[in-house]
Amino acid sequence: RWYTEPPPTNRTPTQQPPPSGPTSVCREVTTILDAFNLVLPESLRQEILDFTLNHVRDHYRADSASRQHLKQTAENITMLDINAYLGILLHLSVTGACNRSIEDLWSRRIGDDFCRCTMSKKEFVAINTFIRFDDRAARHLRNEQRNGPVPFEEQDMPVKLLI
Repeated sequence: RWYTEPPPTNRTPTQQPPPSGPTSVCREVTTILDAFNLVLPESLRQEILDFTLNHVRDHYRADSASRQHLKQTAENITMLDINAYLGILLHLSVTGACNRSIEDLWSRRIGDDFCRCTMSKKEFVAINTFIRFDDRAARHLRNEQRNGPVPFEEQDMPVKLLI
């Protein structure tokens, strides 16, 4: 008879706690773009674009012809370019290729097809030269106002968006 009936228990059923972490948000991810937006929200990418364009406009002089070309490329950076650049960085970190040189990554022989198909090496180098993740002008003021590390709750807006 013990094998046909479950043994009696004096335990009451307990309710399972909800799963921890961002699981409810992750369930809504259905496309690659949804996953990209989950990792890097559009508002954060817009901040990065604004900081980058402000930096190019305010702090960069083109003294030579090659630097003039870099500045022209940087002045025309769009959200699509920022998305492509960040997508390449994410791809390189996931594939473990983040320590390879830019020359190797764009090489036809040993390079990464994803990088070459996403953007030109020249454009990647230009964005890599100018990209800014904070307001450079306000950096000095922030450093003067604090004595030591900034508490996590008081960090700049782009960092808070990642929480």
